[in-house]
Amino acid sequence: MAECCSRAPATGIQPADHLDRMLFVIFVRIFFGIPPDSEHFTRLQTLYRVIDFRNSARASYREVISALDEVTVIIQQQIIRSLQLMKQNEDEL
Repeated sequence: MAECCSRAPATGIQPADHLDRMLFVIFVRIFFGIPPDSEHFTRLQTLYRVIDFRNSARASYREVISALDEVTVIIQQQIIRSLQLMKQNEDEL
């Protein structure tokens, strides 16, 4: 966002897209423990564009349901991984 602002000092920028991206990174990292440099993160970004209500004119009902199903699988996998790591850490103590 700072780079974009520096390229347009006289007019500024619309912050909405930048803020959306920042909030997505924060949300996915905090609530699901998925870092931005992971394969799952990239896939969730793509799926988010499908399920975003602002995209309703471009995504069919079937596409949205399919995307939600895939998001659910990714999150379930992440929960299982997190639980396995917690158990591993407990076992090491």
